[in-house]
Amino acid sequence: MSYPPQPGHDPNNPYAQQPQGQPGYGYPQQQAPGYGYPQEPQPAAYGYPQQGGLSAYGGPAEQGYPMGAGYGVPTQMPSPVKTVRIINFVLGSLAVVGTLGLILVAALFNDAMNDPSVAADPDAGMVADLGTGVFVFLAFLAAANAVYSFLCAVKAKTGGPGWRIATIVLGSLSILGGVFSLPTGVVNIALGILIIVFMCKAEAKAWYDRPRY
Repeated sequence: MSYPPQPGHDPNNPYAQQPQGQPGYGYPQQQAPGYGYPQEPQPAAYGYPQQGGLSAYGGPAEQGYPMGAGYGVPTQMPSPVKTVRIINFVLGSLAVVGTLGLILVAALFNDAMNDPSVAADPDAGMVADLGTGVFVFLAFLAAANAVYSFLCAVKAKTGGPGWRIATIVLGSLSILGGVFSLPTGVVNIALGILIIVFMCKAEAKAWYDRPRY
């Protein structure tokens, strides 16, 4: 014996009541936004910032840094370091010229003191040796300054934090040497001040402190 279908369970009746937990025929399973309660936004994956919004830690999403460059790591030599590098090459060149000039002065002084009219003085020999020694010593200092300047200029591209300090020391020595050679030392004083000012900038510090692989 067959039983008539219960009300609301006729499969051929589109208006029949559907079982609980199953979507009705022809209707979407989820309610479209704007009807009833709006859908809650899905949170971003843990550790990944949302596009143009807040990161998973509550801070603004970090954008604008090149891939592989690291956070805040400079990839090109900043302008202050480039300027100081040029100044170091200039100081090195001036030191080379000064070295050659001092050697020439020492040779001329020695020849003048060995002149027969001067050599007759019993103190002439001591004065000649002392004066020649002073000029040779100054020529040695100028040559060392030239090497120092060129090394700081070359290491500005690949050197670490120690070379930044060495460059600041070079600027200080340039100022000191300019004070003892006034009035012609004004150029050395001005260049030394520029070296110290540019090397103390944040861009220069970040450049010399950058990681090297």
